[in-house]
Amino acid sequence: PYTYKFNGRFYNESKVLYYEGLTPEKPVLLTNTYPANINAYKLQEDKGTIQIYDYDKCSFVAVAADNQDAEILSQHGFLFTPKSDLTALNVAKDYFKNTETGHRSVAEEVLSFRIQLSNNKESVASEVYIRYDELKDDAVDYASDAPKAFNGMIKVLPELYVMRYDKKWSGISIPDISKPIPLGVKMQVSNQVITFSISNVNMPYDIILEDRFAEKTYNLSAGEQCVVDDLVAGNCEGRFYIMLQENATDE
Repeated sequence: PYTYKFNGRFYNESKVLYYEGLTPEKPVLLTNTYPANINAYKLQEDKGTIQIYDYDKCSFVAVAADNQDAEILSQHGFLFTPKSDLTALNVAKDYFKNTETGHRSVAEEVLSFRIQLSNNKESVASEVYIRYDELKDDAVDYASDAPKAFNGMIKVLPELYVMRYDKKWSGISIPDISKPIPLGVKMQVSNQVITFSISNVNMPYDIILEDRFAEKTYNLSAGEQCVVDDLVAGNCEGRFYIMLQENATDE
């Protein structure tokens, strides 16, 4: 009379992806945890609309109704809006494609940068992607702008987002470099030491962070750091702004 407790799933259960607790016609961020690509075209036809990540645009892009080659790459997230009668999604083996997995890098010629927010343990908590596109209309464009999907799983890490068009974004394209770019910070815990920094810069501009509460500015492009330890739990908005200035050393 022995009893065994198994951690995980049985082999036959791990063959398919199963998502439950979905709300019909409400988008949700899911992840393809299977080591194979999902046939996004077939899944969309049967189950609901899908947006997959486009590395060139750095945002989620809707799958066209006639795009039979569309696929959700292994270990990638995707935005899924269930059909009106769907509360659970069972991705059976028929939905997987027999193709090589992988992803592409963002084109180097795109004028862009990433701003990161780290906690006092120097682990990157969150980052946002900002791209300059002078041809883009000054309005929401879901082909190039990515809504912020808040994590909330790790309860101590702050999260960074861009405030624009009355929404919160993890990636945004700006058509005008002369306007300040408002940032927001969602703090899980009060009075953590946090640091702003930049990476993957491909812009001929100095990236200036303005702390309007402390009345200070920091040239992040020159290696200056903005370190803050007085934010309380919740959303901090209207304090931090990014400004792009002509690089004095650029000719």
